[in-house]
Amino acid sequence: MKKFILTLCAILCCIGFLAGAEETSILKNGDFEQISEVTKGAAPWLMRKVQAGWDFTAGPIAYLPKHWGPNVGKAKVRVIDAKENPDDKANVHGGNRSLYLEPKHAHMYNSGTKIKPGKYKVSVWAKGEGYFLLGYYNYSNTNRNMGSGSCKVEVRPTAEWKEYSAVTEIGKNKPDIGYSFLSIIATRGKIYIDDIKVVPVK
Repeated sequence: MKKFILTLCAILCCIGFLAGAEETSILKNGDFEQISEVTKGAAPWLMRKVQAGWDFTAGPIAYLPKHWGPNVGKAKVRVIDAKENPDDKANVHGGNRSLYLEPKHAHMYNSGTKIKPGKYKVSVWAKGEGYFLLGYYNYSNTNRNMGSGSCKVEVRPTAEWKEYSAVTEIGKNKPDIGYSFLSIIATRGKIYIDDIKVVPVK
């Protein structure tokens, strides 16, 4: 009996390990826990975004999630930190931080992860109000822009945290795509975003 129990425990541990491995995300900083502090005046690219209507707080320092950057449109962008401000705990899904957006047809993208063409499960947790979707920008191996696509994850957030997900093929619409960057395409609203995952599917 003791041997049977030990064997059963070992099997369950292996199953748990394999299940966890299947959910390993390749996306860097999809949970927004890592922060970059950028001096606005020392970053011309950031000042151009400020002039276009992006709001990264009023001070001289912009606090951005590491590997994430603004592209088109404009938005109010804040990193929510529940460790620094415990009253914000309800606005964070996992860990200590989340991303808050008040977008006006704004795109943000993750430049830290070059996603190779293939099938992936893409998911995100969100709450608030408004609308956004997850998409991607395609590039050739020589860094030529090859257009964009949708991950089929459309989000109309509500007052409580909810997960949205889809299985999609990223970077498959043209044969010479070398890699893709994940993007948040946010139309409108007041949105909290957390725990974005991109998990390879066999």
